[in-house]
Amino acid sequence: MSATLLDVTAARSRFTALQRRLAFFDGPGGTQCPDEVIDAVAGYLRSDNANVGAPYETSRRTSALVDLAHEKAGSFLGCSEEEVAFGQSMTSLNFLLSERLPASCARETRCS
Repeated sequence: MSATLLDVTAARSRFTALQRRLAFFDGPGGTQCPDEVIDAVAGYLRSDNANVGAPYETSRRTSALVDLAHEKAGSFLGCSEEEVAFGQSMTSLNFLLSERLPASCARETRCS
């Protein structure tokens, strides 16, 4: 087995938010994003921000981006793109999931 060493300095340099003494990681305090993610989101908001499913160009580009995101996430997770769901946050996704579980699942540790 080989071990890969993490270059902490290189990793930290990708996160502007980690250039200060205090950082909030995944949780209620927020999540820090690498600068390239922030740049990609800003670029999308500047040029392609639109609702999906409409007949105009920015909507078509947004739909294509959402489809690509499902495809890439499914590949990364080892599932089909149809099994991938995106939402506002894990809190909102878990809330929606819990609302849709049968009542018997709320009382049991195993659902059938």
